[in-house]
Order: sequence, then structure tokens, then C-alpha cells
Amino acid sequence: MAHPDDRKNTWILFEVEQQRCAIQAHHVKEMAILEKTNRIPNAPPEIRGTAILRDSVFSAIDLRKVLGMQGFREELAELVDTLAKRKQDHQHWVDELLRSVNEDRPFELAKDPRECAFGKWYDTYESDDPILRMQLHFFDKPHRRLHAVADHALALSAEGRHEEAIRMIEAVKQTELSTIEGLFDETLPMFERFAKEILLVCEYEGRKIGVIVDTVVAVLDIEGERIGDRETLPPGMRGVESILGMARLEDGLATLIDGGKLFGRFVS
Repeated sequence: MAHPDDRKNTWILFEVEQQRCAIQAHHVKEMAILEKTNRIPNAPPEIRGTAILRDSVFSAIDLRKVLGMQGFREELAELVDTLAKRKQDHQHWVDELLRSVNEDRPFELAKDPRECAFGKWYDTYESDDPILRMQLHFFDKPHRRLHAVADHALALSAEGRHEEAIRMIEAVKQTELSTIEGLFDETLPMFERFAKEILLVCEYEGRKIGVIVDTVVAVLDIEGERIGDRETLPPGMRGVESILGMARLEDGLATLIDGGKLFGRFVS
């Protein structure tokens, strides 16, 4: 078994809000999926609450809040709310296409599936969960077919074949739009189900304390010469006392968290 001093250069690399950070490995005793926390009355916002792991109860620090970031749950709720609006967007899109044909006026919403608000989000969103990735993949074909209807229906309308154009749009309501609505209804709860944070179970001055992060990336050694001092920090982070500095890794930078200073704020 390694002596604790042998782990001083070993760090746990993790992510919070897509930003890579690391904390000294000698502080971390184990890692677990965070199931839930219980609120502590009058606790500072950086303390999510108490966590329970194998009959042990201890405070859990929300590292996002310590670093001045949006909370994980708030971010998730915002994402779910945004996607619910994207479902409504497509219902409005079909209704507006129908009105454009009925009223013989230009259709001004996005006809390219990559240019609507959902399409722009869809092309850039990435998930680490294979089940969620597969579920999102199911949107691709019906979403493209739905948007393709605009050019066909508008071409028919321009030729004076208004009734055919209207029938085409009414049909797509029952097929592609219905499929997309169902996919939204299935997918939104999945974000809640699969969005799991990681609890780093740490020890400081003989007491357990948890640190909540988004995901753990690796365990690695970082030599002292690869660590810059606090002057290398972005201006917005220099006021966070628990940040030690930035480390140069082979594939980028990581913000280093000083575990002693972090825990010292919350353990009395």
C-alpha cells in the first residue's frame, strides 16, 4: 500500500461545467455516484447538504458553486425547459407553414433542419451516456423529413395546388410531427434519469467531507514544474481562495483545487 506522502503529486482529474479541474488524490478516499443530499438549514450555498454513504453522514460541497458556476441541477432544469420549448417550436412551425399556404404569404421560419433552434442545439450537444446518445439519434430522420415538407408544400402552393399542399402539411402533423413530439416526451425525463453527479469522498483533519463534481476523468501525476502560480489564473478565478493555480497537461490545462483551503472553509 502506498504511503500517503507518495501521493502528493497524484491528482484526481474531473470536470465541472465542462471545465477540467483536479484535486490532490491524498484527500480522496473513494468516489461514488451521488444519489441525493439532504438540505441543511441556513447552510451557505456552497454546501449542497448532507450525503449518506454506508451509514456515514457528512457535508457535501457543491464545487460548481464554490467556483461561481451555475449549479448542476439548475443547468439541468434549464436544459429540460429549453427542450420543452423546442417541442413547442415545431408545433408552431407546422401551424405557421399551414397559415402561409392558406393565406398565400411567404413562410419565414427555418426550412433547413440545421438552422432551427433545436437543430443548432442538436448538432453541438454531446452526451457521455450511450443510451441518451441513441435516443437523441432517433430525432435525426423525422426532424429532417419534417423540415423538407416546407419546400415541397410551398412549391405545390406556388403552382396553385393549394389543396395538395394543405393535405401534405396535415399529413405531416400525424406522422413526422407526432413522432418528434413523442421523442421529446420520452427524452426529457431521460435527462433527469441519466444526469448523475459524482461524489468525491474526502477526509480532512479526521473528518469526512464530500465534493460534488460532474464527472471524473482520470487519476494522474502532475509534477511541480507543470503547475503555474495563481497569477496564471483567468481574472475571474483569482478571487477564489481554494484555487491553487493552473496545470499544463498533455492535452490542455486544468484548474487545481487546493483541498486544504477548500475544506478549511467548511470544516470547523
